Amino acid sequence: MLKIVGRIKGTGEFRSGVLSTVYGIHPNGNRYQWINDSPIITVEYKDIVWPDGWGLEEPAPSKFNKKRFWSLLSSDDDRSIKEFLVSEYFSGARESEKEWRCGDISGREPSGQGSLVIFKSNGWCYERDGTGWSKGLLETITSPERTELTGETISEEDVFQFIKEHTGEDFSVKPSLKPNASYSKEDHRSYSFDAKKFAYLIDDSDCFYFNHGPKWGRIADQRLRLILKQDHDVEDDEMEGAIRHLMLSRQVFAVADIAGYNAGVHQDSKGRPFLVTETTNYVKPVRGAWPTIEALLTGMLRDEVPYFHSWMKWAYFALRDQSRAPGHFLVIMGPPGCGKTLTQEKIISPILGCGATNATDYLIGKTDFNADLLQSFHLMTSDGLAFKGFQERKMYTEKVKQLLVNSEQRLHAKYRNGLMVPFNCRLSCSLNESAIDSLPLRDKGMEDKLLLLKGWSHSNPPKPDDDRLRFEARLREELPAYVDFLVNTWQIPERIKEPSAERFGFRAYQNSDLVDQIAEVSREVQLAEILRAYFLSQGKAGIYVGLQSDLYEELGRSESKVYRRFSGLCKSPEAFGSILGELDKATKEGNPIFGVSVEKYKSNGVRKVKISVRREGFE
Repeated sequence: MLKIVGRIKGTGEFRSGVLSTVYGIHPNGNRYQWINDSPIITVEYKDIVWPDGWGLEEPAPSKFNKKRFWSLLSSDDDRSIKEFLVSEYFSGARESEKEWRCGDISGREPSGQGSLVIFKSNGWCYERDGTGWSKGLLETITSPERTELTGETISEEDVFQFIKEHTGEDFSVKPSLKPNASYSKEDHRSYSFDAKKFAYLIDDSDCFYFNHGPKWGRIADQRLRLILKQDHDVEDDEMEGAIRHLMLSRQVFAVADIAGYNAGVHQDSKGRPFLVTETTNYVKPVRGAWPTIEALLTGMLRDEVPYFHSWMKWAYFALRDQSRAPGHFLVIMGPPGCGKTLTQEKIISPILGCGATNATDYLIGKTDFNADLLQSFHLMTSDGLAFKGFQERKMYTEKVKQLLVNSEQRLHAKYRNGLMVPFNCRLSCSLNESAIDSLPLRDKGMEDKLLLLKGWSHSNPPKPDDDRLRFEARLREELPAYVDFLVNTWQIPERIKEPSAERFGFRAYQNSDLVDQIAEVSREVQLAEILRAYFLSQGKAGIYVGLQSDLYEELGRSESKVYRRFSGLCKSPEAFGSILGELDKATKEGNPIFGVSVEKYKSNGVRKVKISVRREGFE
């Protein structure tokens, strides 16, 4: 803090060596804004010349870990601390869904709406009566202004002792075991208890995790001491040393549940340890019959059911063996009610140890956060995806490919730094045939990754008058038997095995009827590829302005490198003009396909076209 002529309070701050981000709206309603938009000036601290009477006042080191306290206070997962503090120090508070309200900072009951607001989201206190009071819960409770109103002096020690007694959370900064001593892991090798049952998270949470057996769970300091004392015979005079030993030897940088991992400590791509709290609980094989599942799959997929069995077997082995082997993007297209989504949710997901996890928002770029998705080995989409344009469909295609084949994924949770972790999953999609334009682009990088199966109407799915819950119960009961069939009976047919080293387990396959439909609805994509290849070929400029009819004849000449593809796509000048219209529409919407911008117009009654091809980013 700055000190000006002996006065500290209200004089300001001196910040150095940190990145400060100020954004949004202050609790008093004012929006943060730039007043002086000037470049950053770099000055060595030794070169600062302070005005007379100015200096820096070093704050006394706190006895408490306020960083962890503020982190917990801002967590929606743990409101107990806020609730206990409000009930103790603001006894007259009136509670609503998002806040508590009091008459003022003394905590008295409001006579009307109440001028003091305590936000549940982060424990921030804001006075609405014009006093300008805007501080955190701890600062408000211990403030001189509150003391003046209540006549009661409350210190930080009082508040943190109250929290410890009522919640078990101890925010005390632990003193060193020996004055001026430095410690290493080697100093604590003599402890006999099993340190592997503990983990110490060293991010803002600054807390311990314990292996309870079924899963790991976060424990308060008080519970840690109880476990060490009762379960591991650590005496009181050894307690501080034992805790310090765990802090040094069992550090983890993050806690993240990731599908396909056993519970315990693992390493990210940089070799940093992170904790997985729970082992993925997939279905285990048991010999038996599975008539309901068999009838559903064979009725829906007919002679393509071997591809489904092969996909499921490869996925199951990748999860069971933690092999990180990639798999195809499974797409089932068929009429409503044939069992597509039912198969995703009630057969694939439970076998692979997860619930129905919809990954649509992540795949189309509506969110970058994926920590919840990486908890599931099977990610799914269903129904049509309303792409805004070609670029969004292309981004969807690229994200699908990244999830399918990348051996590492960036795990990104809200308010946490991302980390790269070894991860593999399975993707599936169920679509009605009318939503065929919701498929990823069948470019060269996607064709060998797409398993496109056709669904058929049949008599085996549950009918509207059937007991749906009873039908799904039969499916659950038969899952172990179906897994036993996949593991011990089913063999991937030789005719579909990969010709070289195993990667996806078997060759990609796309139903020919559906491929024909894809080609029909994506005519504009094909023409964009043709125009791109033609105008960027050797000796051609990436731009054309002229008659539409002349361009049609030029592309259709037999000596043209794109002759075969163009003639098969545009069988008449009218067809060519129609598809150009789709490219013109995409350009007007700001989404030129493959960087091919098309502008159709008329000049003196003659149809003309302007085409420009952007080279960058599409090579």
